[in-house]
Amino acid sequence: MTDDAGGRTWESLRPFEADIAPDAQVLIIAGQGGAKSTLTATLLLDSPSLVALDSKGRLTLPRARTIELPAFAEHRPGYLPGDSAAVVAYDAAIAGALKPPDARRYRFRLRGAPAYPDTRRLILRVHPLDVDDAIVHDRIFRAIYLTRPDTITWVDEITGTGASAQSTPRWMRALTARGRTRGQGLWTMTQSPFGLVPPLIRRNADLIIIGSIDRADARGLPFDGAEIAAAIPRKTGRFIVYVSGESEPYRLFVPIPRELRDWKAP
Repeated sequence: MTDDAGGRTWESLRPFEADIAPDAQVLIIAGQGGAKSTLTATLLLDSPSLVALDSKGRLTLPRARTIELPAFAEHRPGYLPGDSAAVVAYDAAIAGALKPPDARRYRFRLRGAPAYPDTRRLILRVHPLDVDDAIVHDRIFRAIYLTRPDTITWVDEITGTGASAQSTPRWMRALTARGRTRGQGLWTMTQSPFGLVPPLIRRNADLIIIGSIDRADARGLPFDGAEIAAAIPRKTGRFIVYVSGESEPYRLFVPIPRELRDWKAP
């Protein structure tokens, strides 16, 4: 491994110690069990405004509301083509999910009421029928872009949005191309090879963080020293970081904070 990586190891890299700006765009790539969700949950633990798109239906986060969207109109039984009212109702469900509830309504909280009614940290789950549907996710990205400035969007798995190297939803393009002007950050995770990630996401990333990956996937990365990632054992919390405009990678290890000690990655 050291021959492939020019004699370098993870330990020999410089530590990554910079702060990550709230409007930064971050791409995280790691194989299954590579701890990418754990890393993201740790780094965004104190983010006050967050929308996490959970295509697996298993993500939980401290101080976050979880909202499950209904099935998109076109996927429900009995939908008639051209039923614009059903589509409008779906958009209203997205808007309602993104709008933080009024905390004053929960001053005397009843049993079963949301534990964090006033939080701007949100886990958004699409209906199982809508996973991988680019049209549905485009409506979600549109609502985020237009109504949630100064917010970080966490895409837990890019392939779960229907985006690919050949097709990127229009409003995801808006979020990555112009979100910074609205204070919007975008964190994108995937276990797919680098070449399957939408080119705009790759090109606009301020940071590309790579965890444990297969050697074949490492060979497909256009970065000097990427082979180091192939030698990282799974579930060690070790990553390498490429900063936009720099050629030499950094090493990254973030200890799991107390609030996530019993947390399970999706």
